[in-house]
Amino acid sequence: MTTDKYQEICQNIAHNLVTLRKKHGLSQRAMAQILGISPYSLRVMEKGERLPNVYVDFLFKLVKAFHVNVDDFFESKL
Repeated sequence: MTTDKYQEICQNIAHNLVTLRKKHGLSQRAMAQILGISPYSLRVMEKGERLPNVYVDFLFKLVKAFHVNVDDFFESKL
């Protein structure tokens, strides 16, 4: 993966996390709790600083909690 593609994916994830969180009226702490990650990890992801350590469990929780398609989440902005 090129650096540009990595940065694009990070920014898409950041945008989509913020969009989903706000759409559902959640604080960072509440969303982090739903996803089983620390609020700090969520803040880092929302800033687009780096990709999360994407585990199957994390993706499953995200898809289930917010009814999103994983492909859409990574490849485009919601």
